[in-house]
Amino acid sequence: MGGSLITSLLMVWAVITVILAALLIYRSIVSVKRDDQLFLDPAEAGFESEQKQILGKLDRIKPMILVLSVASVGLLVVIIGVWVYLGITGPQ
Repeated sequence: MGGSLITSLLMVWAVITVILAALLIYRSIVSVKRDDQLFLDPAEAGFESEQKQILGKLDRIKPMILVLSVASVGLLVVIIGVWVYLGITGPQ
């Protein structure tokens, strides 16, 4: 029973962590194109809209990254707690 519980929890944790890693990679790829300051003349106004789109993408994934990070760490703590509990109580 305990082994299957830990296995199930590990699989859920792995899925969450893989999704988190994918979002972090996506964020780093998108933020490469981001500039902190832009000095544009009227002929380069298209760059401003591009930067606004990039910031919009980054703002959309920020809450997802936060939620998945908390879920991943929380689930890892639960897995460690269950493992320690099962180790203390011994086989039944």
